[in-house]
Amino acid sequence: MEENGEEQPEAVGLSRKLEPKSNKTKLQLFINRYSNWLSLCFFLVASCIQLWPLPVNLTNTLFDLGDPADSTYRIGTIANNLLHNPLDLYQTNALYPVPNAIALDELLTGNALLAAPLVWLTNNPVLAFNLLILAAYVLSGFSMWLVAVKLTGSKTAGLVAGLVYAFSPWHMSHYGHVGITSQEWMMFALYFLLLYFEKPPLSRQAFLNLGLFAFFFWLQILVAGYLAFFAAILFSIYLLYHFGFKSGLVGYLLAKIIRRHSKKTAPEYRKLAVQLLSLAGVAVIILVAVLPFVLPFLENQQKYDFKRSLVEARYWSAAPPSFLQTNPQSWQYQPIQRGIFKLKTSPERAMYPGLSVLLLAAIGLAFGRRLGVGRWVFALVALAGLLLSFGPALNLDNFGQSPTDIPLPYQWLYQLVPGFDSLRVPFRFAQLLMLGLAMCAGYGVAALQCFRWNRKKASSLSYAPILVALITISLVTTDFIAPGWPFSNPPTPIGLNENAPELYKWFVNTPEANSIVPLDTLMVDLPLSGSNSINTRPAYLVYGLGLKRPLLNGSANILPPGYSRMLNELSDFPADSSIDMLEGLGVKFAIIHKAVLTDAAKKALPAFYAPNGRLEVVKDFNDQMLVRLKRSGRFNEPAKLLPRGSKVLLAEARKAKSLYMHALPGLLGTPPGVKFYTPYRSIYSDLHQVEQATSNTTYDYAFIYRWDSPQTYSFNPSEVVWQNEFVQLFQKSKPYSTYGISKIPRKLKTAVS
Repeated sequence: MEENGEEQPEAVGLSRKLEPKSNKTKLQLFINRYSNWLSLCFFLVASCIQLWPLPVNLTNTLFDLGDPADSTYRIGTIANNLLHNPLDLYQTNALYPVPNAIALDELLTGNALLAAPLVWLTNNPVLAFNLLILAAYVLSGFSMWLVAVKLTGSKTAGLVAGLVYAFSPWHMSHYGHVGITSQEWMMFALYFLLLYFEKPPLSRQAFLNLGLFAFFFWLQILVAGYLAFFAAILFSIYLLYHFGFKSGLVGYLLAKIIRRHSKKTAPEYRKLAVQLLSLAGVAVIILVAVLPFVLPFLENQQKYDFKRSLVEARYWSAAPPSFLQTNPQSWQYQPIQRGIFKLKTSPERAMYPGLSVLLLAAIGLAFGRRLGVGRWVFALVALAGLLLSFGPALNLDNFGQSPTDIPLPYQWLYQLVPGFDSLRVPFRFAQLLMLGLAMCAGYGVAALQCFRWNRKKASSLSYAPILVALITISLVTTDFIAPGWPFSNPPTPIGLNENAPELYKWFVNTPEANSIVPLDTLMVDLPLSGSNSINTRPAYLVYGLGLKRPLLNGSANILPPGYSRMLNELSDFPADSSIDMLEGLGVKFAIIHKAVLTDAAKKALPAFYAPNGRLEVVKDFNDQMLVRLKRSGRFNEPAKLLPRGSKVLLAEARKAKSLYMHALPGLLGTPPGVKFYTPYRSIYSDLHQVEQATSNTTYDYAFIYRWDSPQTYSFNPSEVVWQNEFVQLFQKSKPYSTYGISKIPRKLKTAVS
């Protein structure tokens, strides 16, 4: 359909059919005029209900101190760097001494760029994080509303599709993942792509719409790496439909090939060519605009040889029981999921699509013929999301417990598409499933309204569209309502201002702090435990934004070599070995969080800050204590045994969990003229210029663990010249040889959380 030389939206005809022929009331005129604003308010209210009590706890609380705290720290860091150090956007005071440590985690730059002005004005990254979460749900609903109304002509269809897209159990289960939650930008991009195709391709309005499409696509890529793949799949499918089928190109060519008489007119080749070239140019611009922000992540992945295994992908894949898993706050959770089916709870496997949604989607596909074949595009998107969410091979049960040998498309993409092997959780592709179902459900609502509206001579049926709206919205709400998720526990106060612990306030507000602890002083928050990002206590990193001093603590998906070993060494704090580790790595001050110490640590700690202990209390508040590490002198004797020019082997096994050897050069005071070598290099090796050990090299001395065999390194037990409770020092002048030393990999290997 064309008017004034311009192609009209495919939903215009339907929208006219849905409009009553009688004069519109003032209320109808008001709704039509301000429908976008009213829908935005609708999704704001719905989000506040669903996320309660988040709307009244925006400034000073996080519902969880794991992923939300980690994201808050990264958003705050990038925002501050954007203002003060834009050329080192991913540099951080945490995870010392790794450069660009922010780029060791998931891509979160898009959200950080959006939140930066708020962080600058308020110095409150907690507020920024919570507003990003709230906005993600509001705008997910609103962006889907725009697309659904555009394609169906029905405002009710827009509301239903928006409710499904915003509040599905899949989306709610990612409440703490601000990157994955921010799925709205791809729908804004699709909306402006639809507007672009309506206008003459060389018109000013077309270029404006194309530019907005490019901006939102670019933003979606930077928000989360997963969503970059999701958006690419969505737009690939839609563009194939537009250029192949909606344009009539495929039908026309088929008619030509089979030489069958057809009334089809030839496609507008010139228009299609201009659109295709314009989109190709936009793709290049997006790629160029993305690269500066993404390259540090790619460099770290290559540097540390990082990729996810198919075994890990199978564990995090969806399975048939996932369709029955919903939110713990849902009214269906206890009686159905836990009561009838006895399913285990997992936030990465909640994929209940909603019975009402499936019914409406089926109606849309079966009876939405007058709405056009475009509805099948979203059915294909849903199918793609479903297949990819099941991972590399079909599992019949969650957690990969009932695997089959049936290969799925995910495995092929893993092998062929660059970057696909960095994705950990195939289940997250269910985002495309819910996107497709949301649109198909919208088509179903529009089909019902269209069907009822065309009945003649039944004035009572003039209220049918209103009844359809009330019934469908009520059904979807009943399926998905889960108010209060995920606040099963009270929100946790956290922040940099009035909600910071007293010790951190002292650092920020007291000039004395800078003289006692200079800004270049290496610090650590204790205790640390475990080897994954959650157990490194990201809350410390949020408080660390106010410290502005180097921190040994860190949190990342790509754990650089040696970091998990360091955590293991510090897990038994305040043992002597853990304090040796801190002293050897150059830590001068430690913040001890007394409330989270184990009972054994609380009992042992006072002996270490006694007058003859290794720790000196500088400041003591209720829950935190600042201590200075004293120089122990425990290694003065072996330091005197190492003459200038000697080569010293630090026999750190590559397959062990220890890192004590890497602290020895610092504990020894870095004797002048002495070179240290190790078969296992870590991120801490360069602190004291520890070099890579090689085979057939003569070493004058070797530090070997007491539990290790000196014969492994061509030393005799009788050649020990010094020892303590952890290591022994041997003196020998034979070629260094040990199993596997010649197999040292060229690239550093990484430990993956």
